[in-house]
Amino acid sequence: MRELLYKEFKLCMHPMVLVFYSFVLMLFIPQYIYTIPFFFMCNGIFYVFQQGLVNNDLSFTVLLPIGKSDAVRARFAFVAILQLIMLLLCIPVIYLCCKMGRTCKTLDVCPTLLGTGLITYSVFNSVFLPGFYKTGVKAGKNFLIASIATFLWLGVCEAFFAVSSAAGDASSGGEGSDG
Repeated sequence: MRELLYKEFKLCMHPMVLVFYSFVLMLFIPQYIYTIPFFFMCNGIFYVFQQGLVNNDLSFTVLLPIGKSDAVRARFAFVAILQLIMLLLCIPVIYLCCKMGRTCKTLDVCPTLLGTGLITYSVFNSVFLPGFYKTGVKAGKNFLIASIATFLWLGVCEAFFAVSSAAGDASSGGEGSDG
C-alpha cells in the first residue's frame, strides 16, 4: 500500500493541487464565501483523475502485480490525504482569523468551518469516486454530478448560517452579535 501511495504522489499528483492549497488564504478575505476553497480542492481531485485518464494510469496500475481493490484503495487514500492536508492548512488561518475577532453574516472562519469542510469532502467523495470507478473513463460527467451535489450542500450550509445570523441579529435588537 505504501508503494502505491508513493506512486500516486509521484505520478498522479497534478500541479494545480498545490495551487489550490494556496486558496486557503482566501479565508482572510472579509465577507467571502468561506466554503469555496474546499470546493477548489475537489476540483484539484478532478484534475488528478483527469491526468490519470490522459496518462493511462488506471491501465498501468491494473498491470502491476497487485489486486484491483488495492489500487482503488490507494487512490481513495491518496484523495483523503490531499483533503486532510487542505483541512490542516486551514487550522492556522482559522486561528489567526479568530484572534482578529472577525465575524460575518454567513459561515464564519471558525472551527465549525472544518466540520463543514469534512462534510463537503464526504459529499463530493461519495458521489464522484464510486461514479468514476463504475466505468473508469468518465471523470467529467461524474465531476459535474458531484459538483452539483457539493454546491447544493454548500448552499444549504451558507443559507443556514445566514438565517441563523439574521435571527440572532433580530433577537439582539439588530446590533449584531459576536458569537
